[in-house]
Amino acid sequence: MSVRNTLLFFIVCLVFGCYKESDYNSSARHLGNLFSVSTSMDSIPADGMSRMYVYVNGLPDSISAIDNNISLQTDFGTFVSGTAQTITVQSSLVYDSVVNTLKRQAMAVLVSSTTVDSAHIIVLVKGVTKTATVFFYRALPDRIKMIPSAIYAKASYIPAATIEVDLIRDTGLVSLNTPVILTAVDTSGNAVGAFQLFSNLSDSNGKTNFIYVQADTSFTGPIHFTASAAAPSGGSINSSFDLNIYK
Repeated sequence: MSVRNTLLFFIVCLVFGCYKESDYNSSARHLGNLFSVSTSMDSIPADGMSRMYVYVNGLPDSISAIDNNISLQTDFGTFVSGTAQTITVQSSLVYDSVVNTLKRQAMAVLVSSTTVDSAHIIVLVKGVTKTATVFFYRALPDRIKMIPSAIYAKASYIPAATIEVDLIRDTGLVSLNTPVILTAVDTSGNAVGAFQLFSNLSDSNGKTNFIYVQADTSFTGPIHFTASAAAPSGGSINSSFDLNIYK
């Protein structure tokens, strides 16, 4: 082997032969010790609209284009500009006014679902994963709307009515499975009739449906219906209407 080829052989060994898989693993562990995941809020309403920021900090100032593909995944909610529950973002240098310097940061925007639950956000950087947990709390209605199929019924038949109860928020949707209480009383405040084939938990659009039956064909007069649900400020909100039974 010539002197020139011998020198080239040693150079190749120095550049490539000395880099082992353990070096990559060590680099990944170092990066894992460096970067962190945080959120702008610990919790937001489960209204399908509220947003929070997810930050990935502590990244190296210099990072390759491949390593700069940062993946985020969540089990609840969706990422803005992502594919449903996953997104890939790139970091950039941003100014940190607290320490008066530039730092590398990646960011994504998470939108809440209408399901009340904890969302686990998994961040993957160069094969290293870290997790942050946030909570989507129940988004309660600001008002209730009742939509009856009738407000008059004849007593000679078995009067029945379907009643749709809509839970409405000023911003976003009411959380899935928010309870509704529906009562039916006569003018003395006594319970009358019965509800059949109903669910008192709201669906994904904040709606519940009830079927009311008054089996006593001798009954006449108004039946007062009231729907109530928990209010955002505490206590409850209500809506009502009268079903009038006549001969």
